Amino acid sequence: MHAPIPRRRGGAVLGGLVLAAAAAATPALAAGPQPFLAGVTSQQQPVLVRMSADGRTVARAITTLHLHCTSGASFYLPDGFTTTRVSALRRFRLTYALPAQSVDATTSITVSGSFGGQVDRTGTRVSAGTWSMTTVEKNPTTGAVTDTCTSGLVHFSAHR
Repeated sequence: MHAPIPRRRGGAVLGGLVLAAAAAATPALAAGPQPFLAGVTSQQQPVLVRMSADGRTVARAITTLHLHCTSGASFYLPDGFTTTRVSALRRFRLTYALPAQSVDATTSITVSGSFGGQVDRTGTRVSAGTWSMTTVEKNPTTGAVTDTCTSGLVHFSAHR
């Protein structure tokens, strides 16, 4: 596989890699930097989530995904998200599809995926989290797909 492609998601540039809620009745979270929520994905990889001080945004979330390819290859790729808004129902979901990036004259890669979950009222637990990534490698001249790699739907939860 080729080197990771830098990509932009959620307003932040992420080099090869990237939840919270508060209804009006939710207790206010302490001001200042919030500690990370930590957990493990269904692929047995660590996941870290940091909520904003007001609990309305997933300030940052990072993990490593294990991708399996149609070519038989498999590899780990770090991924992360920043500034993901949380709804009044304390849910968040983000999907993305990036434009094809040229690797060389005969290879381009398109990256897509999703990230979502639900935050508890206190902002100290993320449950029903899901994360996915798919890369499609094509020959830009012929349009032929030469390889597809996917993590599948990876589940996670995280807490303080």
